[in-house]
Amino acid sequence: MKFGFCQGYTIPMVLPFSGKMQEFICEEVGSVVDASPLFLKKYDPDYAIDFWMGAKSGLTEVEIKGPGIYRKNKMVEFAVNLPFDVILRADDGPRCALRFLFDGIRTILRRYEIDTTKLDANEARIIDKICSNPEMFDDDEPWPTLANYKPPKPPPPREEDPSLPAFKRIYKRIGGVLHHESVSAQDGIALHWAAKVGQKAKIKELPFAGSPKKAVETFLGVAVAKGFTELPEDHEIEIQYNVDDMGTPEDFDKLDALENQLHQLLGWLGLGVCNENSIGDGTMEVSCFVVDADIAMKCIKKALKGTRFGDYASIHVVEQDDEEEEDE
Repeated sequence: MKFGFCQGYTIPMVLPFSGKMQEFICEEVGSVVDASPLFLKKYDPDYAIDFWMGAKSGLTEVEIKGPGIYRKNKMVEFAVNLPFDVILRADDGPRCALRFLFDGIRTILRRYEIDTTKLDANEARIIDKICSNPEMFDDDEPWPTLANYKPPKPPPPREEDPSLPAFKRIYKRIGGVLHHESVSAQDGIALHWAAKVGQKAKIKELPFAGSPKKAVETFLGVAVAKGFTELPEDHEIEIQYNVDDMGTPEDFDKLDALENQLHQLLGWLGLGVCNENSIGDGTMEVSCFVVDADIAMKCIKKALKGTRFGDYASIHVVEQDDEEEEDE
């Protein structure tokens, strides 16, 4: 079974394991773990599980985030955050960190009913090899302990630029039908439109003084008082096209134009956004994230019909298991 292992550096609490350690643990886990029928049913044998290890303050046990599913790269990705404060106070920090790491790996594998018997039997040996080899650690960074660790200084608070454009859309179901009100504000002019989701609305231009953010909140104040609230755009619609190999310059132009057109369409109809695309391996895709998949599907198909974008190979709602998500 294929595995990947990387150390994340987005969190200030970094454990100084080296790239060699990352390669070693990846090889060792791969040599003693086989894919389960459940994993092969959900994915295929070419999929790999990627572990992103981080360390996080305030935890007392391992925190697991994921999965993120990357269909193009055939990757199932998890973040494994180790309890930094516990490791910092441990008599043997590296061993403590590695035991927590194995707990996280084991938990993830068991989600897919993957047998961890061989991994359990080899855990102590793998940890001993890592801890006894100086090449498994970064020469430039000492292992953090209570004696040498200095917490990073918090970044200074960011001052918001009052002139930046602002936008907000809120929703309410009225008589079983979803309605929206939207306001976009910039350079002293706010655009306000409201309608049933999926229907075109008349746009009003409203002058304002002060910050765009304040204008948006003001112009939506009445709707908020009536019970309108924000909704997550948690349904994904993917439109896929066939291309030759990695695509041509014309394909890239078409992809960008399609994404822009769909983004505008979904915005004006109060449905959501189109802000993700990919191309390669014989296909190109755009993804739309919307509040109502049924309405969005009808509107997208209608908008693409008879245009240069109407030759898609497939258009479908991405199932929950296939979405790129962090569900815990």
